[in-house]
Amino acid sequence: MKSFLLACACLLLCAYYSVAQQGCVAREYQQQEFSRDPSLKYQFESAELFTKKVLSRDESMVTYGVSPGGLTIIKIPVVVHILYRTSDENISDEQVRSQIEVLNKEFRKIHADTSKIPVSFRSLAADCYLEFVLASVNPRGYATNGIVRKKTNAYSFGIEDNIKFSQSGGDDAWDSDKYLNIWVANLSAGIIGYSSVLGGPKEKDGIVVKVSAFGSTGKITMPYTKGRTAVHEIGHWLGLRHIWGDQYCGSDGVEDTPTQGIATRGCPSGIVTSCNNDSSGNMYNNYMDLTNDECTNMFTIGQRDKMRAAFAAEGPRHALLFSNGATGIPLPEPP
Repeated sequence: MKSFLLACACLLLCAYYSVAQQGCVAREYQQQEFSRDPSLKYQFESAELFTKKVLSRDESMVTYGVSPGGLTIIKIPVVVHILYRTSDENISDEQVRSQIEVLNKEFRKIHADTSKIPVSFRSLAADCYLEFVLASVNPRGYATNGIVRKKTNAYSFGIEDNIKFSQSGGDDAWDSDKYLNIWVANLSAGIIGYSSVLGGPKEKDGIVVKVSAFGSTGKITMPYTKGRTAVHEIGHWLGLRHIWGDQYCGSDGVEDTPTQGIATRGCPSGIVTSCNNDSSGNMYNNYMDLTNDECTNMFTIGQRDKMRAAFAAEGPRHALLFSNGATGIPLPEPP
């Protein structure tokens, strides 16, 4: 009996790690960073508490003013750092632009798959009024196309953050008060992407995406062909948790997402229930689940409000509202 129980425990442990190591590893990265710097957990919890206070005052929508057509659009300047060892990893400008197009369609709820949102969830699906623009001015004030290419000797990158530092084969972040940093490269086996910790150090701030899961054209592979890995990771970057709360029947801190047992894999259909949720079942089509790209298609109103709360005055993303990274007039290049 003892041997049987030990074998079962080993199987469960292996199953846990096989799940943890596939797809988004933002949770694993977060725990790693908390272990490295215990004060970071306090900073993260402070950022969480801040957004809760904003939401409790119902400021997430009014902080930036409401136009007749809806919320004020927040435009986020983006820099894409491409780290490549081989020519196949040096993706095209077209592939980068396809990812920016995906972000703008998904966060504005104007993508073609809105028609596939389950009827029971359609009233909750939100236009987040967030848009993304490749930077036109670099940190030194000179013109840029928002894409940095750098050859590296690294075969792949993991969650240790070597990708974010030039001295370890990566590329240094641009000022995170002015840009959303996106690093793209070949990642270690099983890792598709991860996000920095909200409230964490500026030099690590941004998201990381595997080269074959970035954009909707070019060198992409199934099941990550619609650019929704970056959508998911930006959700984390703006404070969202996985929809199952990273524990069985856990909470993601958003009221209008149903409680769910565990991560969804593949591309289910119909109603899947867990944790005594209602007749609508799991919201496996939500971007913050781990469903295949082809079957994710929405953020909820609650998720939208939580993301936008990060931009409120004194919030962790407030400085981005004043960035000239995509609107500034470039300085003349030095002779």
